[in-house]
Amino acid sequence: MRIETINRKFWSQFLDARKLADFRLFSGVSPGDKYWLSTGAGLSHVGYGVTILRNEIHVGFGLTSASKEENKVSFDYLYSRKDVIEATFGAPLNWLRRSDRQQSYIRFSKPVDAYDERSWPEMIRWLMIHVQRLERAFKPEIDNLRRVKGSLTLSAGREDSRRE
Repeated sequence: MRIETINRKFWSQFLDARKLADFRLFSGVSPGDKYWLSTGAGLSHVGYGVTILRNEIHVGFGLTSASKEENKVSFDYLYSRKDVIEATFGAPLNWLRRSDRQQSYIRFSKPVDAYDERSWPEMIRWLMIHVQRLERAFKPEIDNLRRVKGSLTLSAGREDSRRE
């Protein structure tokens, strides 16, 4: 079976389970043939993701603005709150600032055999539980991220007006 077919089948089952569990995140998302699904977090270019790879699944919080500076300033703010965020989540997270790249991510992973369809129900349960924990940990930070992003816009505007 092609990987795209496997992905679509897995995400269809994930989204069906989401509906049955009355799980709010990922409503309105359709199954695709990519190895990930994402949904917004209430702020532009900030969102939650679930990923299935051959040997790993993970949940993530992504900073994906077109502005590298905005992503790094947002990441640095969140990293300053790492202890609170991880305490709320209930485990250490993998903080991927990726200074050389545009986007930054925070993830929590589990090793799996994604091609073993018999393990999909457990994988889906794990993803649902952990993305909800991720949302619980990051949701209180969204308003502060909005302010951080807004202060970047204000300072860029001041810089532009000084150049004129």
